Amino acid sequence: MRGSMTGSGGGDDGLACHHSQKRPGAQGVGLLLAIAILLLLLFNLRRAGERTGRLAERLETSEKANDAQRRILKAAAARPRDRDDLVERLRDGGF
Repeated sequence: MRGSMTGSGGGDDGLACHHSQKRPGAQGVGLLLAIAILLLLLFNLRRAGERTGRLAERLETSEKANDAQRRILKAAAARPRDRDDLVERLRDGGF
């Protein structure tokens, strides 16, 4: 009985652990999942870029409008106060 290995112990009794074998389609599903995640990431980056572009355009438009408003206010602050002030500026050539 010395060489016989029945019961527990070291020999291969033909029962393979089912955890070590993968299903045939598991790698394909994992690859599809990775591709889907990558596509979603790229789509999200594209949308973020479009949004950033729109915000930059809106900022530029706002800056132009603010600059025009600033020039209007500066001109209004420097205008003649009344007719006498207007006549004085016209005589001095400062208008």
